[in-house]
Amino acid sequence: MRKRGTIPLTLILFVTFLILGTIFYHYTESWEWIDSFYFSGMTITTVGYGDLVPSTTLSKIFTVLYVIAGLGIFLDLISKLFKRKIMHGNKNKIKFKK
Repeated sequence: MRKRGTIPLTLILFVTFLILGTIFYHYTESWEWIDSFYFSGMTITTVGYGDLVPSTTLSKIFTVLYVIAGLGIFLDLISKLFKRKIMHGNKNKIKFKK
C-alpha cells in the first residue's frame, strides 16, 4: 500500500529547513541573503565548496547540527523521488507475451 502525500511533506520540510538556515546565517554571520541561501544549500547537499565558512562558535555548532539533520531530510526526499519514479516507470512498460 502506498502512502499518499509523503513527498510534498518532505519537500515542505526541506524548503523550511533551507529557509531557516538562510535566516540563521544571514543574522549570525552578517552575510547577504543570497550568500546565506547558497551556503545553506551547499551545506545540506554536502557539496561545500569552501568559499564561505562559518566564523563564530555558534555558527560552527549550528552547522554541525544543520548538516546532520539537513542531510537526513535531503536524502529522504531524494529516496522518495527515486522510489516514485521507479514505481511509476514500471507501470508504463509494455509487456510482451512469451
